[in-house]
Amino acid sequence: MRAFASASRSPLASTHERAADSVSLREGAALGLAALSLAACGDPAWRNPAAAGVSTALAPDVQAVLDENARAGRAAVHTDHASPAPLPPPPAWAQGLIGRNVRQAYPRTGACVGNTDGVASRFGSGRAGARVVGWGWDPDQQAPIGRVVLVDEDFRIVGAGDTGMVRRDVPRAMPAITSLITGWKAITSRVAGPLDAYGVKSDGQTICKLGHLEL
Repeated sequence: MRAFASASRSPLASTHERAADSVSLREGAALGLAALSLAACGDPAWRNPAAAGVSTALAPDVQAVLDENARAGRAAVHTDHASPAPLPPPPAWAQGLIGRNVRQAYPRTGACVGNTDGVASRFGSGRAGARVVGWGWDPDQQAPIGRVVLVDEDFRIVGAGDTGMVRRDVPRAMPAITSLITGWKAITSRVAGPLDAYGVKSDGQTICKLGHLEL
């Protein structure tokens, strides 16, 4: 699984603007995690592959959490655990969102702090879908991001989830984050290909980028 770090402008930008965005690519994050940068909603590297590799630096916020976990000798997520169990359903609030265009469902973009750590579980022996995990913080509200949507390369919402998972490593690495429950998990029926994770801010209209991964 590969993850791309990005810090660019809104995904609503024009094709010309996206082509000018600078992006960064890094493979093999600490402890084998797929690490992604914190950013305002931005276009990931896979939409502008010619610009990939400009920089290999991770966002300082993300790197701080990875470094803290490395010092403690632990991983934030155990990736790709296969389970024969069926894929759980998405949360009830997302039932009407799956398949919709994210730009229509959430017309505004904003900024948040967070990461997409990787795939925690694959269901149906990897053929039914996956659970993706990470963490997110809303600096405007000084609170964890409440909800997360997963979006495919066509801007369709293909997964969703909630925060509330304990992540002691995040405030330990970033004291400005005062909550222990910034962790999120989201379910998707996708089994391969690119995904972007977006946090849904408290107004229910604004999304913010939480990272990108390749399933």
